[in-house]
Amino acid sequence: AEGVAHFVEVGPSAVLSATGAGEFIPVSRKDQPEVSSVIGAMGRLWTRGGPVSWAPVFAGTAARRVDLPTYAFQRRRYWLETPAAGVYDVSALAAAVPELEAERLGPDIGELPPEERELRVREIVLALTVRALGHASADEVDPELGFFESGFDSATALELRAALNTATGLELATTVVFDFPTPDELVRHVLAELAQNPQGPSGPALGSEGDTLSAIFREAVRAGRMQPGFDMLEAVAATRPRVDSVGDLDEVPPPVRLAGGPEQPVLYCFPSPMALAGVQQYVRFAEHFRGVREVSALRVPGVNRGEGLPGSMRAAVEVFAESVRRDAGDRPFAFLGTSSGGILAHATAAHLERLGRGPETVVLLDTYVVYNEATRAVWDSMLYGLLERESELGPFTAPRLSSMGRYVRLIGEEGLAGLDAPVLFVGAEEPIALAARDAAVSGSDDWRAVFPGADTSIRVPGDHFTMLEEAHAATTAEAVDDWLRGSRG
Repeated sequence: AEGVAHFVEVGPSAVLSATGAGEFIPVSRKDQPEVSSVIGAMGRLWTRGGPVSWAPVFAGTAARRVDLPTYAFQRRRYWLETPAAGVYDVSALAAAVPELEAERLGPDIGELPPEERELRVREIVLALTVRALGHASADEVDPELGFFESGFDSATALELRAALNTATGLELATTVVFDFPTPDELVRHVLAELAQNPQGPSGPALGSEGDTLSAIFREAVRAGRMQPGFDMLEAVAATRPRVDSVGDLDEVPPPVRLAGGPEQPVLYCFPSPMALAGVQQYVRFAEHFRGVREVSALRVPGVNRGEGLPGSMRAAVEVFAESVRRDAGDRPFAFLGTSSGGILAHATAAHLERLGRGPETVVLLDTYVVYNEATRAVWDSMLYGLLERESELGPFTAPRLSSMGRYVRLIGEEGLAGLDAPVLFVGAEEPIALAARDAAVSGSDDWRAVFPGADTSIRVPGDHFTMLEEAHAATTAEAVDDWLRGSRG
């Protein structure tokens, strides 16, 4: 709303805070103590200039006001002295998080020796992680687990990103915690960003109207000039480093662990390669499996700055297959892909079967392989849906847009071979946007995705997007879990 600087969300799961584009402050969070969550929210509102009456909080406690420094340079130092290598008192640091955010890493971070700079960044990341999870101490955090396996959700990831921006002065991408999903990876990324610009961001943020490629593509989509827009993206993709085989990579990107549990097979999820898609698509879906089954999301090569783009579908498939092979070891595994990510899952399954060891089963979520006039409206609706979700999923950056242009071409050229593994097709019960309008006019349900080669097809509540979002993710996960259990006999 015009003139409103802060939004305080009163509710059980921070739904609006995860989707809004403004300064959102959730009052309560699922699975976190109510009192500390409310007090923390009011503290964040107060430090951002919002009106808060603290008198009721301290009534009967004998609390009193104290004098604070009267000028900016009279401040305490909250950094801990350098400990032995690899040892961090995160619990004490987490208690000082508000002060850490207020003091920030400081504009002189680039002048620090590399060891001290890394220590400061690591302290911040670990302390904010302890706070974001609502833990009382670092003893409750398993350092070997990634953020999402530790209990992060989409809202928590955005909170960590916002806190890091405040503490470092950087403008980290909305998807930074999804793109760098472990503390070590996130620390390395923040250090790299600080090395490039220790004074903080300058110029327009990626994905803003200052990002020319993003602005032109948005305009093309809104004007209905889809094909020229994608031709432009493919032209930009051709200027990026090319990956022709998995051997061209310095490092094979490991899967991102979202849930852990003893049941088999382990499940590997393929995100859609669309510009705003990624690991975050599966966070709510994976919550259903925590403590039950290991669920990981594969990383789509080429979506981040500095990464090479596959020059062919075979090159992309080789990267996915090697990532799975290294992570799964001897364990049985299954594949799942949503939207065009289903094509990537299917192609990787066929590749691994040719090598002698494929997945036990493949699950496709609303994957379109039949194209006609009706499904063209669905494709347009998907693009409009991505635009609507930009504030939640992250900006249309040039690397993400150009990678989408490349993958759209590769997927369009891919012919689907038959699989030995059984295939479950899970379709959405509801159409999206333009598809819903056209269906109402024609009375047809040709908008529905179908997969002729599926062994079993079912429908679940929601549309192409919402079947994996908060309203319907649990229902979709239950259907997939039932299939995985049944597929083992």
